[in-house]
Amino acid sequence: MSRLVAIGAFEPALRVLRHARVALDPDRDSLAALTGPGGDWRSDLAALFEAGIGVAGASGAPGGDPWPERGAPGRLARDPVALAAAIEGADMVHIDAETLAGLAPEARRGLCDGLAAARQAGVRIAFAADLDPRHGAEPDGRGTVIADMAGRSDIVLAGFAEGARVFGDADPGATLARHLAAGAGEVVVRDGQGGVVLSEGGAGRSAGAGAGADWPGFDGVYLGRRLAGATPRSAAEAALEIAGRAVPTGDLTELQAWSPDNAEAGPRGARRFARETLPRWLADALAPGEGPAAVAEGIGESGRRTTLVQCRAIFTLAHLGRATGDRSLLEAARRVQGFVSAHLRDADGGHRHSVAPDGAALDAPESALRHSYDQGFVLLALAELHRAGGGFEAEMQACWQFVSGRLVDPATDALWEDDRGAEGSRVRAQNPQMHMFEALLAAFEATGAETWLERAGSFARLAEERLIDPATGAVREFLGPDLGPLAGPEGTRREPGHQFEWAWLLRKHAGLRGTGDGLQAASRMERFAQARGLQEQGPLAGAPLAAVDAAGAVLDDRHLLWPLTEAGKVHAARAGAGDPASAQCARAIAASIFGRFFSPDGAPFWAMALDRAARPLGEPGLTRLLYHVAIFVTEGARAGLWHLGPDTDASDAARPGSDIHSCRRRNNA
Repeated sequence: MSRLVAIGAFEPALRVLRHARVALDPDRDSLAALTGPGGDWRSDLAALFEAGIGVAGASGAPGGDPWPERGAPGRLARDPVALAAAIEGADMVHIDAETLAGLAPEARRGLCDGLAAARQAGVRIAFAADLDPRHGAEPDGRGTVIADMAGRSDIVLAGFAEGARVFGDADPGATLARHLAAGAGEVVVRDGQGGVVLSEGGAGRSAGAGAGADWPGFDGVYLGRRLAGATPRSAAEAALEIAGRAVPTGDLTELQAWSPDNAEAGPRGARRFARETLPRWLADALAPGEGPAAVAEGIGESGRRTTLVQCRAIFTLAHLGRATGDRSLLEAARRVQGFVSAHLRDADGGHRHSVAPDGAALDAPESALRHSYDQGFVLLALAELHRAGGGFEAEMQACWQFVSGRLVDPATDALWEDDRGAEGSRVRAQNPQMHMFEALLAAFEATGAETWLERAGSFARLAEERLIDPATGAVREFLGPDLGPLAGPEGTRREPGHQFEWAWLLRKHAGLRGTGDGLQAASRMERFAQARGLQEQGPLAGAPLAAVDAAGAVLDDRHLLWPLTEAGKVHAARAGAGDPASAQCARAIAASIFGRFFSPDGAPFWAMALDRAARPLGEPGLTRLLYHVAIFVTEGARAGLWHLGPDTDASDAARPGSDIHSCRRRNNA
């Protein structure tokens, strides 16, 4: 049994630990981060948990924050007893130069002394001796910090480019010799395409050239192999081999890898959507003015106005307004909410299906039905508005009171299809349950009230107990009135897009709760979609099909826009947790979405579906699709795959991406 603890900023620590897992036994070995969270500690905690990584030295605090003080390394550096407790039981501790250089001198000495004491007790210290190039050559004496820590370390991992920049090293051998002279026990010098140079018995030895000694996951794989007992040479060769494929092994390949061939299409398209396409669409879809108004439900469309589409539009506008800082989008969201509140909301807190464009009631009885599917998006929209500026908690509570009082089947705790109850629910769909689950998670994120998370938990349990086919792990699209299996074509229908969507939500729920509940179910859904739900050939090979049956036979070979965004959300979330293969995949999906479904010049035109030859089908420009695209775009931005802020990020074009035609399924089932 081995234990590796990584000390440092959240993203570097997570990256090292995730890739170290490749060489370790998840049932025997353990990994932990001693870090400070970023701006969203719940998301950071979720990323650690999903990767099978614990938190070293965490302690509870009011409100559930496991880091009661920001910057755990700096806090523990001043508390030697707490530091010793945090790394107790570790066989190896990893720390990076950026963490040390960022500490005040007193804290730095305390941390180094604490690590020295651990080393004397038998803990191996691994040190990543690279500084951010933006800091210039030896800023503030940081080169001295590197030399000092190298002499206190059992393993030093260093880049030759860094050695040349900071210390003037002439070649990788000079970098190696400098760290050995400082007192390092073992040195690994990364030289990009040239491979690595190792110290074995005090002599420099090459482990061979590779495609990625500068691959961000190299250090993690190397340390994992060394912790597992591999020699330095075999550990380096294993890391180079994995880097050459640019895809980690083990559980990180549950989803397909996508080969990069287009560096800018995805990131530029995502940014263009948020900052250009959506505002241009809004100028056409929403009447000018300041009072309540509804958006058009399709380009040039002037028919009825539905709760579903209006609330999806509210969410989209508020969500991207919050992400980009564009106040006009938030103002538009509030205008549309004014229309919904005035014309679609009934006195009991429920929301009717549809009204006329001017808000007048329609004669058709169906227009007055309160669908569970619609109420989920009412709550989602209100939660996003509340998160963007507050003031909507009372409406959220009123919506939930209607749902819980009128739409919940007491026999199953699932939602009826509409407010007719059993009469209108002879066939029941998973979709209303999924979107209510999503809305309740959003309500928790908006308010921090644990009650919303508890309510969401009932839908997670419902999915595992009632909605999932135990034979395949896939969510059934339609069920019988008692939520049992449904006979006929409807009963065997499985939509790959919904497998990805449920998986994303279950992983999010597990992260917010800090438990493992639902993660196994999420993995099975992803594997089903991976193995049975993707196009095999043609320009859209690797894209989700519209529908298959339980055995994988194709029921609908169209490629809808929304399933592609759902697959993209899963990959973006994994990319944010440090998986480079998923980062490539998410950019590939973005390149396909904005290169094939959307107008290339930022005009507000997009296709609902493409055929197998990537030709547009059906109606263009449906407003309800924007909700799916908006979440994918912001998930990608949160993962650092592209930039949505007001200033152009030149690095977008430098990040790897791909077109979907070069992506192929990788069946790991």
